[in-house]
Amino acid sequence: MKKVLFILITSSLLFSVKSQATPQGGLGFELGVGYPEVNIATDSLNAKYTGIAAQGNLLFPLLSSGAFSVDLDLMYRYTTLENNSSNQTLSEWAHFTSFGTGLRANYSFLFTGVDLLILKSKHLRAGTDNQIFEYNLNPVNWHVGVALPLSPVTSVVFGYSQMLESKANVQGVNLSLNEQVFWLRLQIDFGVSFFNLLKPSESFESTRNSFFVQ
Repeated sequence: MKKVLFILITSSLLFSVKSQATPQGGLGFELGVGYPEVNIATDSLNAKYTGIAAQGNLLFPLLSSGAFSVDLDLMYRYTTLENNSSNQTLSEWAHFTSFGTGLRANYSFLFTGVDLLILKSKHLRAGTDNQIFEYNLNPVNWHVGVALPLSPVTSVVFGYSQMLESKANVQGVNLSLNEQVFWLRLQIDFGVSFFNLLKPSESFESTRNSFFVQ
């Protein structure tokens, strides 16, 4: 249901700004928050976590041709979660710190991409039995979204990401982890190209006359 609402909202916004939208064309930065839903399963249990995530992205344009472009994407994400079954007797929290890199393909203001993450996780359990678990993962994360321009400099980004199923062995227990996140971010276009593989002569050139152009 959430995915359907996301598609309907972004489609309506997309239609309303289509006549005035311009795609991100230069070195970009994104910062925003997300609503994560994480499922952690073992052979004997299935735990669901929700919380909040913060993410920053640096976008380096590598290829540009008309409305189509490809960016190198560098990202950092911090996620804090609580087990939905936590109560006064037993509570569980999880914290993820992720660094990642990958490619993002853009067509006008629509985008999709894939990142390889380096994820460090810490789980805390408080109750009759207090425990702390730590482990590392290298999951693959795919994402889609739409960047709707507010001005030639800034855009609001609605996105969705999903981590492919990842497995880890923690103190002899096999864990399987899945994550999906709904995102709201602000994108800033600095107006400078990076390295255009199609037209090297246009690399590191300004993509507009002024950062403060109206």
